Amino acid sequence: MTPAEMARQCVKAMDSARELGLPIEDANIILVFPKGWKSKGGFPRGKLACENSQGERVRYFKAMNVLAWLAANGLVDVQVEVAK
Repeated sequence: MTPAEMARQCVKAMDSARELGLPIEDANIILVFPKGWKSKGGFPRGKLACENSQGERVRYFKAMNVLAWLAANGLVDVQVEVAK
């Protein structure tokens, strides 16, 4: 998954939360990591959902934190639009 795809998933999760009347801070995304994967410095800590027999780990993350990390590291350009 590219940083742009990850950012789109974050925005989609936050938009869905807003449409349902939930706080966007509670929006989550799910990511699957291969066995032995190590996160880069400062990457948000996710919560482990499960681990399969091949060692892959499924974790969920706060969408806002992942999007902020992507922007802070210059991997995506975030532009804010005011909803009408």
